[in-house]
Amino acid sequence: MLALATGAGHDRPRFSIGFFAEAIGIGLAVGIPLTLTGTWLLRLCKARGRITETWRQLPVVAVAFSSFAAPQELGGSGQHRVRMPSEGVCAAVQTARRHAASLKVG
Repeated sequence: MLALATGAGHDRPRFSIGFFAEAIGIGLAVGIPLTLTGTWLLRLCKARGRITETWRQLPVVAVAFSSFAAPQELGGSGQHRVRMPSEGVCAAVQTARRHAASLKVG
């Protein structure tokens, strides 16, 4: 379906595989280094006594969110960008205002 929407209908299998590989590749290329860096920093802080057992949970969640958000912003995870519901509403309001302005008779 995505191949048809983008005009790549005649070459669907190659387009689909390429799109999938790009999305997964971006996720891996960004997510793995972020995870390794976060893990290394957490272990370093633990070894130096800079973080307590209670606070050790927070960086784990932060690394997980970062490992998802960074590739997502760069086009990984199969989407180029997560759209917030309010963005669609704002666009609809702007379109309605332009339409109303064009209907006004000088």
